[in-house]
Amino acid sequence: MTQLIFLMIFVSTFFQALPAQEGFTPPPGSPLAKKEHPRLFFTKESIGPIKSYIDRYEGENFQRYVNEVDAAFEQSAAAKERNMLLLDAHNFAFLCYARASGLFENYSFAHSAGEYAAKAYEHAVEIDRQKRLPRKWLKEQSHAAIMESPSQGGYINLALGTVYDWCYDQLSLEQKRFLADALYICFQKRDDEVNPRDKAKLGLTLTSQSHDVGIGGLAIWGDPLGEGYAAIAQEMLDGVQWLWYDRILRMGEQLFEGTAGWSEGANYFSGAMTNLIWYVAALSTAVNDNLFERFRWLHDVPLYSYFYAMPMPLEGEFPGYYVQRNDAASLREWDSMGTLRQITPIAAHLKSSDPTYAGFCQWIVEDSRMKIVEYAYEREDPRVMWLFYKFLWGTADIVHQTPDAAGIGTSYRFGLGDAIFLSDLHSDEATKINFYTPKYHLSRHYNKDNSSFTVFKYGTLALDAGVSKGDSNLPKTDKTSNPIFHNLLAFYRPGGSPYYNYDMDTKDRADSYVDADNHPGGKNHVGDVLAQRFQPGRFDFIDYDYTRSYKGEDYPRRLRRKLLYLRDPAAPGYRDHEYLLIFDDALVSDSTLVKRWLLQTPVMPRLLDSHWEDQGKGFWTADKGSLLEVTNTLFNAHGRMFVKILAPASYRLRLRGGSEGNQHYWFTDANGEILGERGPYNDLGAFWAGTHRLEIEDASGDTLSQYLVVMQIGDANTMAKMAPLEPVEAGDFTGALINQDRLALFNRSGQVQSAVTYRFSATREVWHIITGLAPGSYRISRNGKTEKTVAVGEDGVLYVELAGGGTFVVEPE
Repeated sequence: MTQLIFLMIFVSTFFQALPAQEGFTPPPGSPLAKKEHPRLFFTKESIGPIKSYIDRYEGENFQRYVNEVDAAFEQSAAAKERNMLLLDAHNFAFLCYARASGLFENYSFAHSAGEYAAKAYEHAVEIDRQKRLPRKWLKEQSHAAIMESPSQGGYINLALGTVYDWCYDQLSLEQKRFLADALYICFQKRDDEVNPRDKAKLGLTLTSQSHDVGIGGLAIWGDPLGEGYAAIAQEMLDGVQWLWYDRILRMGEQLFEGTAGWSEGANYFSGAMTNLIWYVAALSTAVNDNLFERFRWLHDVPLYSYFYAMPMPLEGEFPGYYVQRNDAASLREWDSMGTLRQITPIAAHLKSSDPTYAGFCQWIVEDSRMKIVEYAYEREDPRVMWLFYKFLWGTADIVHQTPDAAGIGTSYRFGLGDAIFLSDLHSDEATKINFYTPKYHLSRHYNKDNSSFTVFKYGTLALDAGVSKGDSNLPKTDKTSNPIFHNLLAFYRPGGSPYYNYDMDTKDRADSYVDADNHPGGKNHVGDVLAQRFQPGRFDFIDYDYTRSYKGEDYPRRLRRKLLYLRDPAAPGYRDHEYLLIFDDALVSDSTLVKRWLLQTPVMPRLLDSHWEDQGKGFWTADKGSLLEVTNTLFNAHGRMFVKILAPASYRLRLRGGSEGNQHYWFTDANGEILGERGPYNDLGAFWAGTHRLEIEDASGDTLSQYLVVMQIGDANTMAKMAPLEPVEAGDFTGALINQDRLALFNRSGQVQSAVTYRFSATREVWHIITGLAPGSYRISRNGKTEKTVAVGEDGVLYVELAGGGTFVVEPE
């Protein structure tokens, strides 16, 4: 008790009390509510099935694991580096419980349950000693997810918690109190940013530091430890509510709109997911609630990870599949331990409740063309990886399911509006298109890329430009979070931000899902998808209103981007019949505002129907010309994209980038000032970070700017010219007839319409895709004769296939 009183005096001196928070009550019937041990990661009920799984699939490996842990028994805890200190605490604690349970008698152990408990406790004492050091004390590391890292791997609170929980019956009251005090010290020495009303917690660093909150309560709550301990147990347990449920789990479900997402780059995404998986796994068993099933943004992480990957592997000096990158991040290879740790633990937690999806998860890492081959838990140190990733979260019993068998689609809108369209799920020839359509703002490593898009086909064609940190193999750039590095419609006041920056007027300290600023109409509400239609095998359409992204500015009246991806019906036997149409609708109050449509490319675009005027210093202009070509043949790439400008009627072309001798203009601001910080300016940098920025500047001087750009995507080896394309004007609608077999119309009025008349000539069967209609039943007439009746849903899209052309009237039935 003396130790506890000293501890409470210590923390009251150095830490301010939290504002009153909603408390946490253990769910009735849960191991926590019943005050049972074990409760972290497994329970008395679940250890039997775990043991059966080990016997059937991992028996030989489990004995090897026991032998490896036994071989380390004589090693002093004080002599170990961070990761082995923390992970061996788990290892010895688990062997303690395995021996004490009597379930594992078919395996050979060198020590008794009591001896393993004493060894686990020795590790806990050393953890606590290092935690109390006045300088450079042991703390939760940002990169704790890298288990194999001697100086960073492992989680302090979970190590202390499992020693307490798994060795509970072998510990004395004094030892239990010591561990309770150690956990309370972690709770009180937590980083200030973990506290309410500071930063949003959905980021790599804070998902690790958040381990300081709640584990102590989950471990010790309800135990008879003596006077004063019930209060600190409840105080720590309440953190499960005010931090983990309110500011992480429900916050993620809110901001990511019920699916997986992340705002940081691929490395941070991977690490943060591991941080979350470890904590959520412990919480799930304690409260008897499978949170990986309950919260879809966790459930969908493997699916998002699969769509995160670029379809074609790179050849050359840096071969392999890579994942998509935002401009803040360096390259990340798909074939990595991080990918495994994002997918298999979630599959393990869903194999009973969602076996088909779990089977798809395992297909990804073991059977797909992108299967993980360079990394395997089997080849890792048993003391580092095996207990959790092979035994507690084993997946060998999962029946693999292909995407087709699992009902996986080719189009999803993931968290923070990351809409990803894949042309197929099986081939390296697949096209990948991203369209960034966030409803809510999340501050962590945020890029102002709302409404931006990227295109990957046999290599990068339209990309997130620049690199702000990380890999020395890529050129480093400044200001990459700004709009100037993205593919969007930029607004520029002469003398204003040369990065096309704008004020979003958001509130980063609104860190809870209950904050009004994280709901419609709040500060962090930055956009809305007004319509969405994914038509398998045919097209994908999203109408995104991002006016609220500019709510800190005085000029926006209406800012919308409509993206329509027309699929190649022969996929995966591609015939170069893929098209991407972008319609921008921007109404502003200031006619002096310059509007520029941006496209970041890995190579210099060719102007096919005019020529560039060289203005020097990596700057070219053209007063005419509407057809451009982007061809990427870097490394093994062979992608080509034709870009046809149909609107506005009056515009100027500007192009910045390239190199002149030793001077590189790859990354410049609106005035041509160089933003690059260092090289190398090589093919790898060009492929991933871009070399040129195309700008289509509206020359009308009007407050209303409407752009219509049609891109054809295909193979540079076979697509020699752009398919025939005819503009189609139809009153409140504008669009194009492409290749005599695709007709696309966009509503340009700003209001839904209920009728349209249009005409074109064609001899083939034509897909008619008309967007922006009011829901209802419509009659389609051709040349005065009724052809068909079609229902239009809430997405406002009419789709029908009709042979030949004519004059068409679409009107309510």
